[in-house]
Amino acid sequence: MRGNEEMTSMKRVAGGVAATAGVALALIGASGVAQAADGLGPVTATATTVVGTDQLIDTVHSSGLVYERTLHADGTVSGPYLMDENGGVTAIALATKPNGDAVRVEVKNGQLDVQQAHNGNLWGPGTVLSAPEGNSKAVATTVLSNGDQLIDSVTTNGLVYERTLHADGTVSGPNLMDESFTASAVALATKPNGDVVRVTIDNGQLDEQTAHNGLWGPGTVVSGGLTYASVATTVLPNGDQLVDVIDSTGRTYEITNYAAGFSNGPYILDENTGSTAVALATEANGDAVQDVVHAGAVQQRVKHNGGWSRDTTQIG
Repeated sequence: MRGNEEMTSMKRVAGGVAATAGVALALIGASGVAQAADGLGPVTATATTVVGTDQLIDTVHSSGLVYERTLHADGTVSGPYLMDENGGVTAIALATKPNGDAVRVEVKNGQLDVQQAHNGNLWGPGTVLSAPEGNSKAVATTVLSNGDQLIDSVTTNGLVYERTLHADGTVSGPNLMDESFTASAVALATKPNGDVVRVTIDNGQLDEQTAHNGLWGPGTVVSGGLTYASVATTVLPNGDQLVDVIDSTGRTYEITNYAAGFSNGPYILDENTGSTAVALATEANGDAVQDVVHAGAVQQRVKHNGGWSRDTTQIG
C-alpha cells in the first residue's frame, strides 16, 4: 500500500476470522505522531505475528527504516506507520505473548533491540541487549506459554546464540547453541505442548531441532538437494509444523512436519524466482499466513483448510 491511506479494504480468503472490534497496534511512530508512509523504497526483510484476530506485518526497507501494518479480521488495513525514524535495521522478528502483548526484536546496527507493545496499544522504547558475542546479522523469536521469550541470533561469523527474556524481567544468556554452525538464518516457533522448534540455515542446508522441557535435542539435517537462503516456521493448532524456505534461485518451498511424526517436502509453493525473504504466522482460526518479499514488495498467501491460496495479495 502506498500514499496516505490509513484504512484500505483488502481481500482475504474465504473462511477468515469474523470481524471484531479491535484496536490496531503501533499507530504511533518514534516521534509520537501517527505517520503514514510514502515512497518507502524496496522491502529487504519482513516479520509477522497475530495478536487476537489482527495480523501485524513489519517491513524493513533498503533505508533501514521499519514500517508496520495491521491487517484486521474485517479485511481493512491500518498503516503503514514508521516505527523508528533512526534507521539502521537489517533484520527483524515478531512474536505474541500469551497476555496479548506483541514483541519485536530488531538487528539494528548489528545490535539486538527489543521492544514490546502492551495492552494492544503502543510500542514502548527499545532495549539494546548486551552482546559479548559480537554483532548479529539475523534474529528469530518466540514466546513460551509461561511468558518467557526466546531470542536466537546469528552472529556475523555464523554462530547461533540464544537468550531467554524471562517473564520476571531477568535475562539468561547469550548461550552458544552449536559451535560448528556457519549459519545465515534462523527461525523459531512454539508448539501447543510447549516444545520449541528451531530451524537454522547452516551452510545453505536446513537443520531442525526441538527443545523439550527446556532442553534442546540434536539437530536433524533436512535433505532435498536445495541450497536455502531464507527460512520461516510456524506451528498449527493441531501440532503440525510448517517450514517455508526460499532457495538460492528465489523459489519458495514448504516442508510439513506432522505431529504424528512424519514429514512431507520440500515441495514447491512458487516456482517464480526472485523472492528473498519469507515470514509465517498462524491465525486465531488455524489458518496460516505467509508473507514473501518478492521484487522489493511483500506478497501474502493464506493457507485455509490445508490448502494455500493460489493468488497472492500485495501488502507493501
